[in-house]
Amino acid sequence: MRRLGLIFLISGCVKPRISSLKVADFVLVDTSQPATEYLHMQRSMDYPIYYTGPVKDTINIGQRYERRRTPIPRWPEIFPVSYTYSDKNLRIEVDTSFDANCLEEHYSKDWEIDPDLTRNYHASVFTIQNISDSIICMGETFSIYYMHRELKNRQGQWIQMEKSLSQELFCGTGQPTIYIKPGEMILSKVKHYKGTFKTDCRLVFGRNDRVVYSNVFSEFVDDKIFSFNDTEN
Repeated sequence: MRRLGLIFLISGCVKPRISSLKVADFVLVDTSQPATEYLHMQRSMDYPIYYTGPVKDTINIGQRYERRRTPIPRWPEIFPVSYTYSDKNLRIEVDTSFDANCLEEHYSKDWEIDPDLTRNYHASVFTIQNISDSIICMGETFSIYYMHRELKNRQGQWIQMEKSLSQELFCGTGQPTIYIKPGEMILSKVKHYKGTFKTDCRLVFGRNDRVVYSNVFSEFVDDKIFSFNDTEN
C-alpha cells in the first residue's frame, strides 16, 4: 500500500504537534484539532472532499470543501467526460499509517458554524486517483457522492454498512458536479468505528455493477452493527 508523506499540524489552543512520515508520492500538511471520538452506528455516511487536483510535492488541507467557502470550478457546457467506473480508470487507496481527524461541522439557526456541536472523529486519509486518459465525472456535491463502506461479518461475507449520498437521494441543488482530469485525484477521509471485533473493511465507489474497491484495511466494530445497518430499507 502506498503511504503518504505526512506533516501533521494541530491548530487552535492546543499546542502544535508535528509528525513526519516517510515521503512517498507527496507530503500532506493537515491542519486540524486532535480527534476525540469514534463513530457509532450510522445508516448513511458523508465522505467530505478536502482536495481535488493534480498530485503535487506538497498538498495542504484543513477545512473540508464547502459551498459557502470553496469556489465552484467552472467547466465548459459541453466536453468529453466518462461516467464509467472500474479499476481500469480509478484507484482508491486508504492510508491507515497515521491517525487523522475528520471534522464534522454543524450550523446554528442563523447558518453560522456552532463550535459546541462540532465533532472530531478518528479517521484515515484516502485518495481516489484518475489513472485513465479521460475526464471522469465523480458525482455532485463537495462530498464523494457514490461512495459507501463494506465490512466482513463473522461468516466472512462482505456487508454494505451504510448508504451513499446517491442511495439516499440526497438533493444536490446548488452543489457543484465534481470532475477529475487524467492524473488528478480527490483527497478525503474515512471515519473509524470502535469495538472489540476486528474485521476487514473496504471502500466502494460507483453505482450499479460499475464499482471500484479500495485496498482492504482493518476496522474495529461492535457486532451489533451488522444487525443495525440494513441498507435495503
